[in-house]
Amino acid sequence: MTGAGDRETLPRSRHNRRRALNVISYPLHLCRKFDRRWSAKAVQDETQQSPSQRPNGCTACGRIVAAPLHATYLPTGNCVNQWRCPVCKNSWQTSADATSSTDIQLSPSEHLRQNAGHCLTLEDTAANDAARKQFRSMGDAWLALAETQEWLDGATPPVSRPQPQSADLIPMPTQGRSS
Repeated sequence: MTGAGDRETLPRSRHNRRRALNVISYPLHLCRKFDRRWSAKAVQDETQQSPSQRPNGCTACGRIVAAPLHATYLPTGNCVNQWRCPVCKNSWQTSADATSSTDIQLSPSEHLRQNAGHCLTLEDTAANDAARKQFRSMGDAWLALAETQEWLDGATPPVSRPQPQSADLIPMPTQGRSS
């Protein structure tokens, strides 16, 4: 950059650059990839919220909306979420009572039972028999862990073994001894 004209325009262009909006345009394939990942995360997060806290999707078009546009926490303990669909621009709101959340109050064994329930749900939607068997065995394992946890917490008494009957008490002969 040489010349007086260049020196004069350089400060102006810097000044204009500071005032201009910074816009980054992403290629379409990156936008679509982000939308797919964000939608998948929204589906994954649905299981972590209570039904009153999350919408099933847009009330007009049914598309899953990843996050609320705005959330208001009221002094009463309620949370009001305002949603807006990115496709059809429909707006709606949901509310949830944060003080009555059951997820916080679950015992360890109840969490394990929830995991077993998720496995049984996955079993119903499995694509083949091998996957169904795997989800069934995982569900059984979670239930066994829940029962063990209840026993450790003292919620259920230990399993009592049946007392042997008198016929079971017949002594077995020992080898190598003669009477």
